[in-house]
Amino acid sequence: IYAYNSVAPWAMTNTIKAVLADTIELCLERGISVTLDLCHWDPNTWMWSRIIAGHEPRYLDYITEVAEIAAAYDSDMVAVELGNEIGTIKIPNGDGSTDPGVYSSATSRTEGETVTMWLDTQNDTITSLRSIIPDHWIIACPHSFQQWEKLCFWPKVGDDRVAMAVHLYDPFE
Repeated sequence: IYAYNSVAPWAMTNTIKAVLADTIELCLERGISVTLDLCHWDPNTWMWSRIIAGHEPRYLDYITEVAEIAAAYDSDMVAVELGNEIGTIKIPNGDGSTDPGVYSSATSRTEGETVTMWLDTQNDTITSLRSIIPDHWIIACPHSFQQWEKLCFWPKVGDDRVAMAVHLYDPFE
């Protein structure tokens, strides 16, 4: 279930919370487990580059609200995924702009730096969420569109209730 508000991307409104609760309950009644997933739909919505650089405090606030919703349900049936399509991490233009929409696809940051920053962000987020959802599954993900080949960059997270999500896009048909 994608927790997304296209009108106000960082706002978890009461309407969205009610729709999520209804959808979760509908799935659980049918024996379907649920992952609440923060998916990258709009390039200016999540802005993974800002998140991993610590410039987007709304991310932690939003994922915390998602975790609070998950906390009301069975920890084996409702999981929280920390991100999706992390390959959209882009590098600031370096022009001093603070506009989150001003990003280029240049690669001035090394892959190793990106991996380290995203791993640190995920570990900090997992630590924060554990006070809300101590036993729920948390789904982490590698960088670069969550490709399986990128798992070689990732050490064990250190939490037995963390799984890694990967995507297989080859071939993309």
